[in-house]
Amino acid sequence: MSGPLAPIRATRTGLLDTVVEGDGDGVRWSHRLGPHAPIPFSSMSIRLECDVASVVLGAGDETQRVYATSTTSLLQNLFSAQQAVDLGSLGRSWGDAIRRIHEHAVPTQRAVPPRTLIRARAWIAGGWPPIHRILGTDGMLEIQRWASQATNQNTRVVHGSPGMAHCTVNSTGSKIALLTGEDIGVADPGYDIVWVLGELSELYHFYLGLRSQILALRKGLEAGYGSFPAPNQVRVGIAFRLLQHAFDWHHYAGAEIKHANLLIQLARTYLEACDGQTEEGFL
Repeated sequence: MSGPLAPIRATRTGLLDTVVEGDGDGVRWSHRLGPHAPIPFSSMSIRLECDVASVVLGAGDETQRVYATSTTSLLQNLFSAQQAVDLGSLGRSWGDAIRRIHEHAVPTQRAVPPRTLIRARAWIAGGWPPIHRILGTDGMLEIQRWASQATNQNTRVVHGSPGMAHCTVNSTGSKIALLTGEDIGVADPGYDIVWVLGELSELYHFYLGLRSQILALRKGLEAGYGSFPAPNQVRVGIAFRLLQHAFDWHHYAGAEIKHANLLIQLARTYLEACDGQTEEGFL
C-alpha cells in the first residue's frame, strides 16, 4: 500500500476492535484486542508449506494483528447485498481455505490449543450459571467431554475461529480471504468445521428468510472442504459454538440475558437431537 489509507469501516465490541482501511493498491484489516478481552491473541505462529491465496496470515503481536488483502467486507454482509452472489461457490472457497490450513499449516513454535477453546474454559467449567441451568448436568458433561477430546486426538493446526468474523470477501463475492492467526492452535480439524456450522445453524434457525442461502453456503462448504466429522461430533460441536456465542454476545456485545438464553436453548436442542437432526432439518 503506497498512498494514504481511507477508512472503509470500523466496529467495536468488548472482545475485538476492527478497523478496515484501503487505498488504490489494497485493503488493510486491523484487529485489536477489545477493552474486555479476557486473554491475548494466540501466542502460536505458523507457516504455510505452499502459497494459499485465500488464507491471509496476520502480522503483529498478542494485542494487534494486521492483514493485507483485497477484500473489503465480511461474508455475512452479502446476505443483504443487492447483486446476485453464487453462495455455493463462495462456500466452496471457504471450505477449501479451511482445508488448506489443516493440510499445509505447520507450527513454528510451541503448540497451544485454539484461543477460542481456551476462552471457553470459563463457562465450560460451569462459571456462567445460565448455561448450567438450561443444559443441566448431563448437557454440561457432554460439552466438557467434547472439548477435552478436541485437543487429545487427531490434532493438527486449526484456524480456531474460521467463521464470519474472519471470512472476508470482495465487493462481488467472487473472492474470499480468511484472516488467520489470532485464534490459531492445535486441535482436531473438526473443531473448525463445527465452528462454522454452528454459526450457520444459528442463522438458519433465527433468520428464516435466509434458509436457502444458508443451505447453499453449507453445501458449498462441504464440497470445498471434503468430508465433515461424524454426525454426533457435529451435533455437540454446533452446541458448543452456540454456547460460545451466547457467552460472548452477552458479555462483550451487550445482549440481554433473555436473548442469550435463546442460543443456549437452541444448543440444548442440538444436544438432545438424534445425530444432529433437529426438527427444522438444518443437518
